[in-house]
Amino acid sequence: MKRLRNPLSRLHGDERGSYIIEFALLSLPMMTLLMGGIELGYLAYAKSNVEGALREVSRLAATGGSTAEELDAILDAKIGQIKGAHAEIDRRSYSSFGAVGQPEPLTSDVEPLGGEPGPGDCYLDINGNEQWDADRGSDDLGNAEDILYYGVTVTYPMIFKLTSSVINGGNNDMTIEANAVIKNEPFSNIEVPDPEEECIPS
Repeated sequence: MKRLRNPLSRLHGDERGSYIIEFALLSLPMMTLLMGGIELGYLAYAKSNVEGALREVSRLAATGGSTAEELDAILDAKIGQIKGAHAEIDRRSYSSFGAVGQPEPLTSDVEPLGGEPGPGDCYLDINGNEQWDADRGSDDLGNAEDILYYGVTVTYPMIFKLTSSVINGGNNDMTIEANAVIKNEPFSNIEVPDPEEECIPS
């Protein structure tokens, strides 16, 4: 009597096709590493682009030969080389390095004391906008020998969304922040009027 062989016994020791299974198991982590490397490389390029553009604009601003609109156009053009990038520009000028980020000073303070000024309080309107500001900087390029703060926040979409959870916390947009603080050259002899005192109505 002829004995029937188990058809699965023919597969014992047969390694044909094993490479396909191994490749399937390794391909996902390998592709993730490859895409992550490309993404980080592009981030380095984008960051270098943003910082270079900011340095160029800051140098031009310090000479007093360009308007804010011209400088913003240069910055936008440079950052526009990053695909899908959107830039937010923060520009403020101060009378000295010590004034950077400081609030407008109070000249009188009625109860309750401290904190933001309230009704009856008076302050020096350093930036001339007729309201008290926690940051006294003026939204312009400043005058000769003023201190200029130039900041930019750039957002652009990631190339590979698959790697966002690994290298960007699940956010599909990359964000780059850069800033520069420089002193304007003595390009003119502008007389700056003393700030006026403003009072908040009681």
